[in-house]
Amino acid sequence: MRSTLLPGFLLCQFMLGGIAIGQTDSQTTYDLKPISQLPATRELPDPFRMSNGKRITAREQWTARRAEILRQMMATEYGRMPADAGEVKATETASDDAAVHAYTLTMGPSGKVSVPLLLTLPKGNGPFPVIVKGDLCWGRVKPDIIAAVLDRGYALAEFDRTQVAPDKDDRSTGVFPLYPDYDWGALAGWAWGYSRVIDYLETRPDIDKARIIITGHSRGGKATLLAGALDERVALTVPNGS
Repeated sequence: MRSTLLPGFLLCQFMLGGIAIGQTDSQTTYDLKPISQLPATRELPDPFRMSNGKRITAREQWTARRAEILRQMMATEYGRMPADAGEVKATETASDDAAVHAYTLTMGPSGKVSVPLLLTLPKGNGPFPVIVKGDLCWGRVKPDIIAAVLDRGYALAEFDRTQVAPDKDDRSTGVFPLYPDYDWGALAGWAWGYSRVIDYLETRPDIDKARIIITGHSRGGKATLLAGALDERVALTVPNGS
């Protein structure tokens, strides 16, 4: 399994903007030294200095630096991810609450990954800003918090990230056997799951595509950090206790 620790230069990257998730395919070239040959860095690295030593000085140069950081962090920390996500489909299931719409999302090759999604909508027609939380594996958000979210006119989308990748050292389920040529770990798999949920939410006219917020707690918070860095559709990344 890949490390879940976040070096300082990655935290700088997370604060400075996302990287297109499609750049993480295994065909990407990683021209990096083995970890054993990397020098020790006692201070936080300068996020604006290219690996060749040159410092970027203009906004338009950031795209190249951002891609470089992506290559570094995926190669040393999270593993390489597939660019092909497969088609995401939603099937509505029964719900005991009229405000809660329960779905099963299928994704990945031939739709072989199934993920439960609970979408709670406020009154009105929208489009609503949406908070996406991947910790349904630990149960729903508390009712008083859901009520506060709805009172502010937000939608809440809760899904189970552990159905995308198991929360244990097991590569026999979830996305891993479907993409055998990739070396990604659970955090990367969960971040991939956030993007697939966003794929579905973007098809809904009652969701504001410009105001997508993602959150998660503990390991889910670490997955949130990575998802926000990878997917530029995310307007606000709010990890909790990560």
